[in-house]
Amino acid sequence: MEARGLTRAATMGPVADLVRRSGGRPDPLFRHLGLSPRLAEEPERLILLRDQLRLIEAAARSVGDDGFGARLSAEVGFSGLGGYARRISRSRTVAEAIARIHTTIAVDLQSATATWVERTGRQIKWCYRVTERVELGRQQNELLALGYQLSMLRGFAGARWKPVRIDLPAARRPVCTAASEAFRCEVVPGEVAGIVFGVPVLSLVNPGRTAPDDGPVEDPVPRTDDLVACAERLLDAALLEGRPTLKDLAERLETTPRTLQRRLAAAGESFDSLLRRTLHRRADELLAAGHSVTSTAVELGYSDTAHFSRAYRSWTGYPPSRGVVRATAR
Repeated sequence: MEARGLTRAATMGPVADLVRRSGGRPDPLFRHLGLSPRLAEEPERLILLRDQLRLIEAAARSVGDDGFGARLSAEVGFSGLGGYARRISRSRTVAEAIARIHTTIAVDLQSATATWVERTGRQIKWCYRVTERVELGRQQNELLALGYQLSMLRGFAGARWKPVRIDLPAARRPVCTAASEAFRCEVVPGEVAGIVFGVPVLSLVNPGRTAPDDGPVEDPVPRTDDLVACAERLLDAALLEGRPTLKDLAERLETTPRTLQRRLAAAGESFDSLLRRTLHRRADELLAAGHSVTSTAVELGYSDTAHFSRAYRSWTGYPPSRGVVRATAR
């Protein structure tokens, strides 16, 4: 079973909005790929990176837009990446921001991803690549990422700033044309996805830096080789659509239930233990957010409140009503 990259669901809401405004229906796209439409309202949850690539590709095809990824990131902007964008945007210079993205993206935003800088004379190329072996949706994902990078650079250089060019691997003319219109700069075929600009841009000072960094995210993205952590995050996202089964998780990871059980056992875990931990954590989150015991039970797929209360007591030693009190006290 291959290692799988994860990414935050920050783009899911904008994807749904853009599909809807383009005359399409986002919910069937989500469900066809086994994703919950509710992810559009859960930007910090983690999903498989390949699922995001597939969704953006499906969205582009459904609305007939070769430049969908470019248009999406151009409309949303770098700020659409939420807390991660806010942290990067507090960098003092472009060089510092790029360096911070290079060192934090795999932990704070998206794993199985590489960014790096190449210098040729007086030009810099800021490159991007998904390192996981997945092709479907790769180009639309590159357009999405390049748009976010371009937006970040314009945060320092000004909204009307243009790079020398943007390189897009295996790009056909219609794709380059659509992306050029969305990005308001030249997009051409290139071996590696990246934005090319002059070296002096690296020294540009942040015009809007007003506060210090607020530290790393509370829920870091697991390493691609951490099956247990990856499985827990996928179970957490799956709870948005009801109680997931071992078969559901195995299908998400593109393996068999038996193989998944064996891999979990080798790590000292089981599906049941992962599901219990996920349910417990989600229950605490809901109670802390002010949900009633009854609504929490329904949200987590319990047949009745009594069943949920017994489960909660087995996890904590006290009833969920006390959990509400403890959450309020915090």
